Parts: sequence; C-alpha cells; structure tokens
Amino acid sequence: MTMFTTSEKAPLLPMVETTIQADGESQKNDRRNDRIEWALLLTTLLLTGFQFLVLYSADGGIPITFGAQCSALLAQLARGLRTSIPASLPTAAILFLVAPYVAQKERLIMMRYAILVCYLVGSTLGSLLLL
Repeated sequence: MTMFTTSEKAPLLPMVETTIQADGESQKNDRRNDRIEWALLLTTLLLTGFQFLVLYSADGGIPITFGAQCSALLAQLARGLRTSIPASLPTAAILFLVAPYVAQKERLIMMRYAILVCYLVGSTLGSLLLL
C-alpha cells in the first residue's frame, strides 16, 4: 500500500486573490448595468402603456375624448398595431430563446430587456409605416 502525501505549501482549494481596484471596477460595472436595466424596463413600460392606450382608445374602451383628427390618427395607429404586433412576434420570440446562448451570463437579463424594447419599438414603428 502506497501513501500519498501532499505538500503543505500547495493549497487543496483554488485561491482567488481580489484587489480593491478590481472590486471598485466591478461595482461600477454593476451600477452601470443596473441603470441600463432600469432604463430598458422603464422604456418597456412606457411603450407598452402607449400601445395599450392606442389600441383601447381606438375601440372606445377608454373614456377619453379626442379631437376628430387625433381620433382618426389613433384609429389608423391601432389598425397598424393590430397588424405589426403579431408580425414581429416570431423574431422577438426566437431572439428571446436564443439569448442565453449568445449573451454573457451576467448580461442575460439586460439582453432580454433589450430584445423586448426592440420588439416594442419595431411594432410601434411598423404601425406608423402602415399608415
């Protein structure tokens, strides 16, 4: 029976040395990523609210009265949104599913928010092009 000995100088577990500067940079990056995520989330909520108001104000679902020109524009925008929302959905769904394979692990949430914002901006601009 042979006995194996380990040197006391070599640690059994890998050791990670961190410096104060590296921690400061990672905190800056984390704060920057948090601000970007919040901005994307806010943009998502604003665009979703805009599309909701356009779609339901054109159907008379919201008790707000608009002028004749504004009502005509909202009706055309709602018609365009009804076409562009389902038309751009497959691309956004595929990108949303592929995101874990493409993005870095720490930026996955930010990438998914960005995909959602791009989908909402694309469907809104698509409805404007259909006027």
